[in-house]
Amino acid sequence: MFKPVKFSSSATPSSSDSEVEPLDSRPSRHKDKHVHMASETETIGQSDPLDEYDNDGLPVFNKRPLSDTPVTSLWNSPSDSQENSSGESTPVASPHGSSQNLRRLVSAIEENDGSISPISGQFIHPKNRPTTIDVPGLTKSKTSPDGTISKQDPGSKLVIVMVGLPATGKSFITNKLSRFLNYSMYYCKVFNVGNTRRQFAKENNLQDQDSKFFDSTNPESKKLREKWAMDTLDQLLNYLLDGPGSVGIFDATNSNRARRKKVLEAIHARNTQIKVLFLESICSDKMTVEKNIKLKLFGPDYKGKDPEASLSDFKERLANYMKAYEPIEDDEELQYIKMIDVGKKVISYNIQGFLASQTVYYLLNFNLAERQIWITRNGESEFNVMGKIGGDSGLTERGRRYARALTRFIDEQRVKFTEHEMETYLETHSEQKSFSPAEFFVWTSMLKRSVETGQYFNEDDYPNKQMRMLDELSAGDCEGLTYADIHAKFPEEFEERLHDKLRYRYPGIGGESYMDVINRLRPVITEIERIKENVLIITHRVVARVLLGYFLNLSRDIIANLDVPLHCVYCLEPKPYGVTWSLYEYDETKDTFFMVPEEQLNTTRVKEVGLVHAERRYSIVPTAPATTKTKGDFIANNASSTSLTKNPLASMPPKQAPSMSALGGGMSVSRPAVRTQPSLLAKSSLLARPASNTFASPKWPPRPSSTPPPTQHQQIQVDKLSEKLAKLRATEETRSVVDQGGK
Repeated sequence: MFKPVKFSSSATPSSSDSEVEPLDSRPSRHKDKHVHMASETETIGQSDPLDEYDNDGLPVFNKRPLSDTPVTSLWNSPSDSQENSSGESTPVASPHGSSQNLRRLVSAIEENDGSISPISGQFIHPKNRPTTIDVPGLTKSKTSPDGTISKQDPGSKLVIVMVGLPATGKSFITNKLSRFLNYSMYYCKVFNVGNTRRQFAKENNLQDQDSKFFDSTNPESKKLREKWAMDTLDQLLNYLLDGPGSVGIFDATNSNRARRKKVLEAIHARNTQIKVLFLESICSDKMTVEKNIKLKLFGPDYKGKDPEASLSDFKERLANYMKAYEPIEDDEELQYIKMIDVGKKVISYNIQGFLASQTVYYLLNFNLAERQIWITRNGESEFNVMGKIGGDSGLTERGRRYARALTRFIDEQRVKFTEHEMETYLETHSEQKSFSPAEFFVWTSMLKRSVETGQYFNEDDYPNKQMRMLDELSAGDCEGLTYADIHAKFPEEFEERLHDKLRYRYPGIGGESYMDVINRLRPVITEIERIKENVLIITHRVVARVLLGYFLNLSRDIIANLDVPLHCVYCLEPKPYGVTWSLYEYDETKDTFFMVPEEQLNTTRVKEVGLVHAERRYSIVPTAPATTKTKGDFIANNASSTSLTKNPLASMPPKQAPSMSALGGGMSVSRPAVRTQPSLLAKSSLLARPASNTFASPKWPPRPSSTPPPTQHQQIQVDKLSEKLAKLRATEETRSVVDQGGK
């Protein structure tokens, strides 16, 4: 099965780190090779090195090229115990030669209008074949060059048909599922039949639909409800087949066999290749149903009405649905998932397709537990001081002080949350003995600055785990450089990043883009969704941006521009209706944290990812009050309202373009807050705060300037902004601190 191996007696151990030295592109007849693979017809020792090349000068295909680990390497796996084994490490000669031949491959293709297509067309294929997997940013194909599912590939798209009674958590499930799929870069929307009904009633001045309207024995209302359902389904299919959608979620009760059959037939009438997954939500917990019913009273059907009358009406509506309800059975031959008590039990049947399998995986990591998710960046690092990106530097003394304060702060917050947990528990339980408080995890990246920020937590109280997925975005060849260095050494890369920050990938080995970080954080997201415990995540700016963007349901373009400053902690609390958040900022003078008041927050109201069709939802993008005039503020104040990644400097003449070193790094979605800020001054590439008693203390030695002497390539004209900063520097004395920048 293997070719015999000939080892040259003249080969000497290599002095390089590589186990196999590169060979000359065309060896001479008198020069020995380290290893020669001989065919079964050759006699070992009689081959000619030139026979290793074909007539076109290309090396003959080698099944085990010299770049593979050599057979005699110490890293070779132990040989399996087999009968008649000689115990030698050299493999036995294969009775067959290589079946691969470049000439056959070349002859098997033909050129047609500049494109290459195989001539072996004797096989019959569907007109449009579904692909196996499409992951934006990680896969590429002819139909999907960027990894997104294309219009020409409807077989890879998915319709999720919800099934279940009202108040069983369908909308909660659809919103979370849609958020996850959109985060995973599969365009997904929820199409709610109730919204269609309300819109129709508004346009046609129909009276409010009470519980009698949902009686299955009412033929007129039944006909209307069927019409609304099919109209909504048409909107969904238009979104998938004619629009950018990859997944459409049909949110309705679909509570009997006849309706489900009609829905499936309507989908296949439009396209027979599109996958259809039925998702049934069953809730057997009476307490959960009661909570869901109370939440319904705040919905659009009962908004502004008498609560008692609304509660009675909704219970009657629920009773009408229960009369006609038929759960999904195997004999319906559907692809389905049964989700019982919002994830306590999940049943899947006949699952087909990549997106359907991803849906099942996500639904297995679901819970309704009340908990807190804390997100913070590492404490100030040595590279933060020097304005360098990436690297693996340790914390400064200020960063270590933040780490110690963070430990005390989380201790305090944990006590408060445990007290709240106990109060909630005693509302439904009489005995306090059985109460068990939630655990609290600490997750850090594997980078030194993140690990050091979490080093003061007692691992007996806070189980600690380091995750490489939480590492900062890798800047490849730009690791350890300042933005001024990057602008000077890689001007084209610098400009490309400014124009498309989300998709830009840093050059060099290991260089990443935001898309890469989003993909590698997917298992972290599902783990956060799975656990019922509290967690503190100590990570870095890009990762913090992505995590906040997921939970706040922000578009990816906004994620790439979130302002996440150092020494701030975000607290997220998942609720049935969404995620609430608060922001705490570290006060160096008092060595403690304080919650930033809402009126002092630097916030921007942005439109969320369109989870539900024809619904407008907005999130408040949170960040700390502005403390310095950064390049991010400059760009945010001059950017177009339609594009947060637009580069306002591109249209300036070179002599008027502001200095990258003077402006610092990072971009902020938010405009500076109204909160009064201290005067600022600039020194070289550093932006500084005014002196304070804390800074004047002997514990805090002056920071050296990290900016190298300007070279000819780094001379960039200073704009009006930097001139104002220079005037401030001339009038005030203080030590310089670096703009809290990052990737």
